[in-house]
Amino acid sequence: MGDAHPRPGGHVWGVALAALLPVVGVGVRAWSAAFELSRKARCFQAKRQAMETAVLRLGNGSDELHIILAHLWHNELFLEEEHREWLRLLLDAEWFI
Repeated sequence: MGDAHPRPGGHVWGVALAALLPVVGVGVRAWSAAFELSRKARCFQAKRQAMETAVLRLGNGSDELHIILAHLWHNELFLEEEHREWLRLLLDAEWFI
């Protein structure tokens, strides 16, 4: 006759894996977020420089109207991208809470 109690082979490994996978996932996400600060600092510096350049372009007022409008359109796209980046950061911060 067979054993009344089956040996805990695959079931234990399945439960251990199910408990371990979320922990590993959080660890990988935290590891990648730890190196994101320097990338964000460089990105912020580049965006600051781009905005200063835009101010200089628009500040002199010697360009023709179509050139000024092209600069304004470019700056608007730039600011929309910055806004999307902030929204993404807010969602990431909400994920950690």
